[in-house]
Amino acid sequence: MLHWIIGDAKRSIVVEYTKNHMEVYKNDVDVLANQPGFEWHRENLRNYMNLDSDMPEKVVLKDVKMTPFGSGSMMRGLPGDYYSTSRFVRAAYLNNNYPVKSNEDENVSRMFHTLSGVAMIDGAAEMHDGMYEKTIYTGGFSSATDTYYFNTYEDPAIKSVHMKDYDLNGKELFVVGD
Repeated sequence: MLHWIIGDAKRSIVVEYTKNHMEVYKNDVDVLANQPGFEWHRENLRNYMNLDSDMPEKVVLKDVKMTPFGSGSMMRGLPGDYYSTSRFVRAAYLNNNYPVKSNEDENVSRMFHTLSGVAMIDGAAEMHDGMYEKTIYTGGFSSATDTYYFNTYEDPAIKSVHMKDYDLNGKELFVVGD
């Protein structure tokens, strides 16, 4: 299965190619992960409706007043493993609860922080061939400024490419980087 998330400043879609056909879905959670398919991931979010970023209220049991140890107690049950279904839930939760920022630089930082919360770390998940899965790069595009932002596993510094600086109708491949 191949799948992509395509979006602009206001909405996004998921395009999935299966063995037999192509499906296009409205992406109301603005998240995409590996298999299973998007519809399954979207339905699975119903198992996590109890998650909340708010600080819980104090609870009184008989004469005992209890307060939480700290923030995050309403997030118990948020999956923390590296399985794609868990990463989808975590990405949806982070994306939904991360405050929208006021300018592009802050929103680019927001995007990279959100995606780092679901990145695959070398050595964490072994594949059948004995190699380890890892997120080799992270990227995102600003349709407002025609800028592609990216970083790599080896160099987490965020870099950018202003697409207007290149002839996008040209026939030559251009390489960005050192």
